[in-house]
Amino acid sequence: MPLLRLALKPGIDKQTTEYGAEGGWTDCDNVRFRYGLPEKIGGWTGFETLTTYLVGQVSHSKSWISLAGVPYMIAGTAKKLYVCTGGIWADITPLRETTTAGAVTFAATNGSPTITVTDTSHGATAGDFVTFSGAASLGGNITSTILNSEYEITEVLTANTYTITAPVNATSSDSGSGGASTVGAYQISVGQEVNYFDFGWGVGAWGAGTWGTPRAAGLGLFARIWQFDTYGEDMICQLYNGGTYYWDTSAGPSSRAYQISGAPTKSTYALVSTPDRHLVCFGTETTIGTSSSQDPMFVRFSSQEDIQQFEETATNTAGGQRLTDGNQIITALRSRGQILILTDTSLHGMQYIGPPFT
Repeated sequence: MPLLRLALKPGIDKQTTEYGAEGGWTDCDNVRFRYGLPEKIGGWTGFETLTTYLVGQVSHSKSWISLAGVPYMIAGTAKKLYVCTGGIWADITPLRETTTAGAVTFAATNGSPTITVTDTSHGATAGDFVTFSGAASLGGNITSTILNSEYEITEVLTANTYTITAPVNATSSDSGSGGASTVGAYQISVGQEVNYFDFGWGVGAWGAGTWGTPRAAGLGLFARIWQFDTYGEDMICQLYNGGTYYWDTSAGPSSRAYQISGAPTKSTYALVSTPDRHLVCFGTETTIGTSSSQDPMFVRFSSQEDIQQFEETATNTAGGQRLTDGNQIITALRSRGQILILTDTSLHGMQYIGPPFT
């Protein structure tokens, strides 16, 4: 079989279609052309000489620069929320609850690293993270230094108890309870790394239909997905089908993100409109603060320059509207003079027109 010399034109042609760019290149990554031939540019390298492994699979990241010119990167995983500056990653995962002093007690078993924690109505699930402070030594190997750390919950025993795993085995001297000053700071519950769907027998609510009647039964468990947008130099952090959180750059990496007071507690997406600066939540609640009222086609926006005010009054510019074409809002993005909202069947444009109708 005769060989045919293939001569491709150097450079990347992004102006025409792949068919129109026949005989050339239409896409590349880390490639330059030298003497008419493609050549790699160094390949990939580690970000900021990363020495700390992030816990969980990253679903989204975003980089930005503060007003002081300091570069930042934020990354959300299925278990944590991190921010990086100066090559150092910090855990800024929001807290869902901080107990009162003395609400948490410990019980150790001789020869075992497993410690049983008692906290009435803790609300945690296996895999959640909790940080203890103010605890006293149990009397042996389980010292205050060991207890006053962050732990991943190993197993939930009851609504009031769960277990953690210490880095050392307890001894017979570890008979204390940790003292009367222990405080537990619970991070928001972890999520899944992948979407999971199941159908068939045993799936769905018990007693939903008559016995022996065939019916379609399905259950969907969705991965934890973060989505980010800047509000000035600060960061809006939206959990898919979850709360809307805020991280203050000026407070530094030692501060955690926190849930925005007054914002809906369950939304699928969030954006800050420009130049008017409303925080817009998509697929959100028709009744603010009632997660069961989440409507996948409802759009709600805060008052201008006030991301904590979503309740509509005669003196603010907050509001909301349900879109009618589609079953759910898939995503949204800023465009020239408007926000484009994409549902599963349509495309909508959202534009600020000013008071009194906003």
